Amino acid sequence: MNGVHFKLTGEGVTECVGGSMQTCCDPRLNYEQSLGYLPGSYEEQDGEVARNEEEERRFGVD
Repeated sequence: MNGVHFKLTGEGVTECVGGSMQTCCDPRLNYEQSLGYLPGSYEEQDGEVARNEEEERRFGVD
């Protein structure tokens, strides 16, 4: 079975066993990166970019 598991926390992240990853290619997003990523927040509509209002409300985007 294949799949992807995502978690988000405001706490410092460590691996389930051992400590934090020690490589430069850590695939996890930190707190600021995860909040900065708004999936689907912009949609192409009638030649204009329209903001997705629900995502803006959820993430507090002005």
